[in-house]
Amino acid sequence: IQHVLKGSQPNVSHHLKTLSEAGLVESKKDGLWIDYRLPDKPPTPMHAAALSLVKKSLDGEAIVKKDRTVVKVVDRIEITLRK
Repeated sequence: IQHVLKGSQPNVSHHLKTLSEAGLVESKKDGLWIDYRLPDKPPTPMHAAALSLVKKSLDGEAIVKKDRTVVKVVDRIEITLRK
């Protein structure tokens, strides 16, 4: 996510932690990495409505399509070795 958004690691991490604490994303540790995803079952109907609204509002946006293309070619090993 940091690589695709071109944000600083601390800033992206902070925002993802906030979203995780709010129940809007789920996280799973994978070695040095933390994988994030949208929850299959949001914790409340309000969370479900918020996630649905966000998905609908972003659907078809050019920048989202571009980011989805970029994320498919992200190489974790290459990124790790650059640091």
